[in-house]
Amino acid sequence: MILVTLGTQDKSFHRLLEEIERLIQKKVIRDRVVVQVGETKFESKHMEIFDLLPMDEFESYMKSADLVITHGGIGSILTALNYGKKVIAVPRLSKYKEHTNDHQLQIIEDFKDRKYIIGVNSVEKLEEALQKVKSFKPKKYKTNNKKFVSLIENYIEKDDHVSWYNRYYRMIQWILLSLLSFCGYLLFEPYLGVYLSTFIMLSLSCFYLGYFSHYRVWYRIISFLLTLTIGCLGLYVVYEMLQFHDKYIILLVFLVSYSIASYLFTDKKEK
Repeated sequence: MILVTLGTQDKSFHRLLEEIERLIQKKVIRDRVVVQVGETKFESKHMEIFDLLPMDEFESYMKSADLVITHGGIGSILTALNYGKKVIAVPRLSKYKEHTNDHQLQIIEDFKDRKYIIGVNSVEKLEEALQKVKSFKPKKYKTNNKKFVSLIENYIEKDDHVSWYNRYYRMIQWILLSLLSFCGYLLFEPYLGVYLSTFIMLSLSCFYLGYFSHYRVWYRIISFLLTLTIGCLGLYVVYEMLQFHDKYIILLVFLVSYSIASYLFTDKKEK
């Protein structure tokens, strides 16, 4: 089985999947192909395609894979190496608007030079790489290689490797949810009352967060109920027991509630 993972970039890597599709049709690839596409939109009758897999399922596919084909993301490459898999890495290129720059070329070259992976500098060389991988014996990756870890950390710390939205999207999502919920509360409160308005806005926002969570349904239900309980309880405490009726206090309740919700719904392990 071949596992293809394109990471969590906010840009498409359509070209790689088109080439894999072509190689399947050409019978160069005869194995089962499972793909985690992330933000890339692609349809295929020959590949099993998922947007983002739950972590346990992703790990299961990774353990079962005979080969991992990935983009040049450090996280994706290291995950495959830590599972002892043969890896073919293909870079996202800025000229195709697949990334903000071409740093993945250098990342792949570094891993390739150390004999950890088979790296190519273009999608068109994937077929050649598939032939090489049959006899390729990767060097065992050692996580305590301080020099290499330092190199990786330098890549990760450079801001231009990740778009500003990808770096801060959880914070942006949290702030927007809080403000929109508070605006909805102000809209509904004169007609529905404080508690029902709060309940409705917290529920809608939790549904939104739960929709994009990769945890299983039962976990999302528990997280939803916990957030709702804490939010409503917090409102009761400040509104009834402490007699704080200021709308800024209500906004604070929403902020605290979404801090909890974001923590619960956000995957703690990145793919």
